[in-house]
Amino acid sequence: MEEELIIPILFFFIAALGGICLLIFCFRKNDDGYDYDKIIRMMHEQTEENLDALSKMNKEKDKIEEKIRDKKKKLGMKLVDK
Repeated sequence: MEEELIIPILFFFIAALGGICLLIFCFRKNDDGYDYDKIIRMMHEQTEENLDALSKMNKEKDKIEEKIRDKKKKLGMKLVDK
């Protein structure tokens, strides 16, 4: 009895896998999704924008630290507090 069921089960399993592969192929063929190069370009643009913003904030931080150093020198305070 079990030997008789093995062949139809295997056939059904192979047919199901083939059907799934066929469906995946059809959906991917008609997919008008993003192009890989377009995604990479968008990622690079975002990275550049983030780096520009970070650079701007670092410059502002450096200016503030320079002002603090100048004020401490005028007041005669230590530059590094421990």
